[in-house]
Amino acid sequence: MTISTAEDVRTVSLVIGRDGIRSRSGEYSDVVVGTRYLEREGRLVAGDGCVFCAIVHGQADASVVHEDESVVAFMDLRPVNPGHLLVVPKTHAVGLEDLQEDVGVQVWKVAHRLGRALRRSGLRCEGVNLLLADGEAAFQEVFHVHLHVIPRFAGDPFRIDSDWRVHQREQLDETSAAVRDGLAALDTSLR
Repeated sequence: MTISTAEDVRTVSLVIGRDGIRSRSGEYSDVVVGTRYLEREGRLVAGDGCVFCAIVHGQADASVVHEDESVVAFMDLRPVNPGHLLVVPKTHAVGLEDLQEDVGVQVWKVAHRLGRALRRSGLRCEGVNLLLADGEAAFQEVFHVHLHVIPRFAGDPFRIDSDWRVHQREQLDETSAAVRDGLAALDTSLR
């Protein structure tokens, strides 16, 4: 979801009791200040409006399965299948352009390990998709980099539809040249 209007978000300072917000450590917060409340979804997020930052900072609940110095992995609130996980860098990065490469490596390492763990978990898992949506055109909804780890099985509801026809070698060669140019530009910008 994109937060773009005053209807979507209002800033609140709340006193939270035993029935309120609980951190990942299991402790209840007495006061949550400088958070935002998403009107349409009824949840608190960090002051910048990023729900994943709120999870990282213990300001929002998450069912955490892994945490280290640079990433946290937790259950997706709207899973495609049981076991659907998100691996999120602790440092806010809107998209791949903002993500430090070493942190990106850790995101993928953790996702790889979690994919293997899903196959041993007892959950229905005949395969695994790793999916990262980078940008609105790629259907990114939460603008904090996150890698989906989705357990798959025959007949499950998840679909990615496209026109998968074979392209001519000449077209593929032209496209590969454009990507190599992009890599050269990236290497130049890093100097």
